[in-house]
Amino acid sequence: MMSTNLFRFFVLLLPLSVLLGLSSCDPDPVIIEPTQTSYGAGLFISNEGPFISGTGTLTYYDPLSGKVSQTIYQKANEGKVLGNILQSMAFFRGNAYLVINNANTVVVADASTFEDKGKIAGLELPRFFLGIDDSKAYVSQWGSTGTNSGIAVVDLQSNAITKQIPLGQGSERMLLVGGLVYVVNEGGFGRDSMLSVIDPAIDEVLFEVEVGENPTSLVAGADGSIWTIGRGYTANWYDPNDPANISGQLCNVLADGSAKSCISIPMGATDLVIDGSGTWVYFVANSQIFRYPTDGSQTVPELFYPGYFYELYWDTSRDLLLAADALDFSNPGKVLEIDAQGNLVGSFETGIVPGYIVQK
Repeated sequence: MMSTNLFRFFVLLLPLSVLLGLSSCDPDPVIIEPTQTSYGAGLFISNEGPFISGTGTLTYYDPLSGKVSQTIYQKANEGKVLGNILQSMAFFRGNAYLVINNANTVVVADASTFEDKGKIAGLELPRFFLGIDDSKAYVSQWGSTGTNSGIAVVDLQSNAITKQIPLGQGSERMLLVGGLVYVVNEGGFGRDSMLSVIDPAIDEVLFEVEVGENPTSLVAGADGSIWTIGRGYTANWYDPNDPANISGQLCNVLADGSAKSCISIPMGATDLVIDGSGTWVYFVANSQIFRYPTDGSQTVPELFYPGYFYELYWDTSRDLLLAADALDFSNPGKVLEIDAQGNLVGSFETGIVPGYIVQK
């Protein structure tokens, strides 16, 4: 099984028609809601859209009513499209920040109406947005070559880039914890193994911690520590037993970087999330969802739910794991709702290639 991040690399080389997703049996889909003009509490799914020829879209899902609204940005802006590819999104200080990877921009929209309010331009393969304070945000970038990566520091009053913080290769997801920003460098079009830690007061790297080959995502533990997951390194695609291949790693790092513990996991592991109580971390590997107890009481992760998924998210309001299924990567996908016992309790339709989930 090809990992999420590896797919996003090789999709540059392969037509979508050769990529197949696996579907799962699920309850009847929810009813599609007519056009809305304002969107409150609920789930927002950023859909990457068809590669090269298409545009990303946004899906809104109201768990209380079970109603779904598609293409909410286009509807709010007289059909205006976001561009290709909608990598991720974030809410911050009354705005929605929509990261458009191939267009090298972040579109800024009102967080309730999704009316367009401008953009952050001049980026190079942007990946994720992280608000720091009222005046500043960080945007992770792979850089023009996919290896000259780092963080763009953005003035939120002018939406201008004021500084670049160089990091390793493939700067990816970020967390703001205890006044510090933690960034995994997942390799981009190259290879990396570092968790970078930045002091946002001075916009400089304080220290780095090695957390295994190509770390793709990270979460904060209930104790303030940082969990990371890496997909490993595949030297030989034809022989999984080649000793040159390096397994993935799940690591727990103290916030100050003074200590860490790691376990080996299957190659291709990605999409790390943590449940609302901080008891379990979940991830995707080998076309399955696994979980691991944060107290370290098990030596290996346990199988939780079968199927290939493109993104995971923990819905803290309902204590459910959400798993985005891109299906065939050319038609609408769906999100499965799975309870803590591994039971499928619902699903809803998304746009094409649901790649990121945010709760408001």
